[in-house]
Amino acid sequence: MSDFFNWDNKFMTAMSKASDAILLGILWIACCLPIVTVGASSAAFYYAYHKAVRQRRGYAWKEFFSAFKSNFKSAIIIWLIILGLYLVTGMDCYILYTSLETMDHALFLLLMIMIVIALITIWGIYVFPYLARFENTTKVIIKNSIAVMVMNKSWSLLLLVIFVAAAALFLLVPPAAIFVPAFYMWVDNKILERIFRKYMRKEDLEKQIELDRAKSGMI
Repeated sequence: MSDFFNWDNKFMTAMSKASDAILLGILWIACCLPIVTVGASSAAFYYAYHKAVRQRRGYAWKEFFSAFKSNFKSAIIIWLIILGLYLVTGMDCYILYTSLETMDHALFLLLMIMIVIALITIWGIYVFPYLARFENTTKVIIKNSIAVMVMNKSWSLLLLVIFVAAAALFLLVPPAAIFVPAFYMWVDNKILERIFRKYMRKEDLEKQIELDRAKSGMI
């Protein structure tokens, strides 16, 4: 019986991880409310989840706000770029739509717009986790995250499908909103870390492997 309440017990560890992930999801929602801080909040969510939940290092809320502050400037710039791309795409869509003459042209335009929006969204899925995991200038982070996205087309498509499904569940089922961000991050982190490892320096990869081994030993 005493083992059940031991924090090293697998069940208690899983419950602790789940509660931390849900807490981070709530913090992410709260910090996204100003809209302009969506990027900073997303980078902080990924960083804190990976460090505090997956690796069990530090306190979830402390890691979240630490990452939010440290990545704030770059995240704001990148997020404004993404918003700008969405806005320009929407304006182009409206202008072109008003000049169309046939339904066939309209369907073709819709397809092109959907592809552009999908590409912007996929980049957003990559860039904030990349910002959270790698230190570099904003320009290099933008360039490298796009390169990683392009070089992993199959994973990129899967990440988009998962994101759309999670977003739909989040928006259409309000009671699930508390749990969806945590579950989405669990899946997102597993996939992205598998991708990111291919581009890590040898010493960083070795350090990551050691942390994963230490984590496994705790459970």
